[in-house]
Amino acid sequence: MNREQFRHDLRRGLGSCYAELKQCGDPEKYRADIFWGCDHAFAYDAQSEGVRGPYLFGMIKLLGDYPDFCELAEAGAKSNLMDTTWRFEHYISLLTLMADAYEPASKIVWEIYQILLHELRTGGQTQWGTWPAYDHMSYLCVLIFDDMCGTDDERAEFLLKVFSDYGDIMRMRPHLKAYLEDGWLEAHAGEVLGKNRIWKMLEENQSDPNLYCYLEQWKKNDGERRTLGQLTPKTNTEIKTAQEIYKELQAYDEEQEPLGMIQWTRRLEKTGDTGELTKLIEMYGTETDGQMRYRLLFVIRTKREASVFDKKGIARVISDMDSESDRLKEEAARVLSIIRDDSVRQYAIDRINRGVTDIDTISILIGNYQEGDGRLLAGLIRSISADETNDFCHGMFGDILDLIDESKEADNELSDVLLPYLYHEGNCSGCRRRIVEHMKRRGILTLDIIEQCLYDCNEEIREIASKWMG
Repeated sequence: MNREQFRHDLRRGLGSCYAELKQCGDPEKYRADIFWGCDHAFAYDAQSEGVRGPYLFGMIKLLGDYPDFCELAEAGAKSNLMDTTWRFEHYISLLTLMADAYEPASKIVWEIYQILLHELRTGGQTQWGTWPAYDHMSYLCVLIFDDMCGTDDERAEFLLKVFSDYGDIMRMRPHLKAYLEDGWLEAHAGEVLGKNRIWKMLEENQSDPNLYCYLEQWKKNDGERRTLGQLTPKTNTEIKTAQEIYKELQAYDEEQEPLGMIQWTRRLEKTGDTGELTKLIEMYGTETDGQMRYRLLFVIRTKREASVFDKKGIARVISDMDSESDRLKEEAARVLSIIRDDSVRQYAIDRINRGVTDIDTISILIGNYQEGDGRLLAGLIRSISADETNDFCHGMFGDILDLIDESKEADNELSDVLLPYLYHEGNCSGCRRRIVEHMKRRGILTLDIIEQCLYDCNEEIREIASKWMG
């Protein structure tokens, strides 16, 4: 493996990188590339996939040298203390994992703990209602609990410290009591130690006013959560007519609230009744204002809703693919990709014949896939570079997997050619789990890839690969 390929695979979290380090005989030659990987939060969706800390730490351990990586992680964590993405979590996970083998990393973790604690004592929520310091503190505490506490007794002792610190702030800032009760840490610790044991431990230490305060708030919030769980959720059953929705769309202020926040069609029709939706689509067909056409198309979110379009409406959507408005073109392409009609498929084929092979065209063809399209589709998709920031590629790859899910007899050209390609090129490890399972079912999962999966950044992939290896 050359360094360019190593970085390509490292960016995607593939296990091939760790396997290469183990067998190359000179892992040191990849040091700069691993350092580069540690300095980027490459997880496509860290909330569902998890951060890349454990994946990268495995490689750092093979190098057996921590100081430079510790310095990098410290700088990254401290510069992202108030960040609202997952960069802080990426860097801090490297530090907590290094802490056991490298004492300076442990000291840095506790220094950052104190910095965040100070922010909880003095700071507050942003204008959007978020509080990065609290979110980061909660994440850090879970990492310390998992990575830096070797026994249940150490974990219990750590919880007492954290809850005492939280309780101290609750007493100082009583208006934040409900907010500061750390439900995530409680739930995570409860899975390991048992909730009853934790409560008993707190009750036995109620002489500490901070722990008493925290336990009382936990019990209060816990009772409220149980009550809420017993309530039947209320749904918005208000039905809107097409004319009412049209007027709301006209008056809508996107600067105040993103258009996607409104579940328009849920307010438009009863289950199975498409009458008002048909009227709205007719309004779109006669609408002359580009912004309103964009908003009217935005309403159409599912294949069932898109099936209401008649030939005239479809022709209008196709014409909007030539709009000067980028977002209107984007919405038109999205809607065409969920309309299944011969005219839409022919439109995609015509674009391909003219040399227009962009992601929009491919997505429209995927939505109108017919048996025999596999080779054409495979060639088109393999011509697209799945850049790590390209959400459209992720969506397109997901559409392919959905197509394979739906079509048990999908063309061999589609499945057998594209699945290995998606495995190597996709940036989302969650989708990669689906890919390797499909490959296993179709008998095209090689031993080499299974061995790579043992070291994948995705924990679920590692687990299923381990089962396959027996």
